Amino acid sequence: MTIRLDGRVALVTGAGNGIGRAHAQCLAARGARVLVNNRHHEEPDPADRSADQVVAAIRETGGEAVADHSDVGEPGAGSRMVEHALDVFGQLDIVIANAGVAHVGIFHKLSLEVIRETVAINVLGTLELVHAALPGMRSAGWGRILVTHSTSALGDVTYAAYAASKSAMDGFVRCIDLENRGRNVLANALVPFAHTAMTDRHFESGVFSREASPHVSPDKVAELAALLVSDACPVSGELIAVVGGTVRRLELLQGRGLELDPREISAERILEGFSQVVEIGQPISYASGGEMLLDLIHQSAEKARE
Repeated sequence: MTIRLDGRVALVTGAGNGIGRAHAQCLAARGARVLVNNRHHEEPDPADRSADQVVAAIRETGGEAVADHSDVGEPGAGSRMVEHALDVFGQLDIVIANAGVAHVGIFHKLSLEVIRETVAINVLGTLELVHAALPGMRSAGWGRILVTHSTSALGDVTYAAYAASKSAMDGFVRCIDLENRGRNVLANALVPFAHTAMTDRHFESGVFSREASPHVSPDKVAELAALLVSDACPVSGELIAVVGGTVRRLELLQGRGLELDPREISAERILEGFSQVVEIGQPISYASGGEMLLDLIHQSAEKARE
C-alpha cells in the first residue's frame, strides 16, 4: 500500500534544517499540509529564515506549507503554534515535536542556564505543544504524535543534561498512549540518527565514516516518521529507532531478578544474590510502568505466602 497523508495537517517543530526539514518535506510530498516551525535568529533578510526556505521548497514541488517562527522553549509557544495551525488550516492532526538542543559538556561544568534551556526546549517545549494539541485530536477521533528521542538517553559522556531531557520521553509517550486508548490518538517516540549539522563533527573527527553519510541521510528518518503519523501506523507508546535502512523497536527490559521473602530481606542477602539482580537472562516486557509495578507487588506477596 502507498502511505498518503492527504487531508491531514501536520505541525513539525525544529523543521528549518536536518531531520526536521526532512520530516516537513516528506509529509508534504505525501499530501499533508504542513506548519513548518523553526525559531529565527534575527537574520537581516526575512527570506533567509530557515522555516521560510523550507516552505518555499515545499511550495515549489506543489505542496502546501506555512512558516511559524515560534521559539519552542518560550512559555505559551505550544498553544500559539496550535492556534496558528488552526487559523491557517482549520485543523491539526499530526504533531512532530522535533525541536531540540544538545549542549555538550561534562555535567558539573555546564551552567545552570544551559541546563534550564535544555529542559525548556526538549521537555517543556514538547509537553506544552502536545498538551495544546491533544484536546482537538481527541474531539476529532484522530491524531498522531511523534516526539524525538535519542540513544544518548541511555548514557553518553558529555550528554548528561541532554540525556535527562530525552529520557523523559520514554514515560511520556507511554502515558499519552494509555490515556488515549480508544480515541485513535497514537503517540510514539522516534530514535533517529542521521548525518546533519548536529552530528557532522562526529563524521569530521572520524567517529563515523564519511562513506556512511549517504546511507544515514535525514530523508531515511523521515520515511519512518511518515509511517508513524499515518493511518497505517501499527503501534503506539513505543520507541522506534532508525539508522539508515535499519529500523528497530527499543524496549526497556527487566530481568528475572532475585526473589527473597520480604520478611527476610536485608542488604547482606541482596549482596549475596546480586549477580541475579543484574542478570537479564530471559527478560520480562510490560505494556506500562503500572503493569510492571503491579506484577512486582504480586510477586512479592506470593513470595511472602510461600
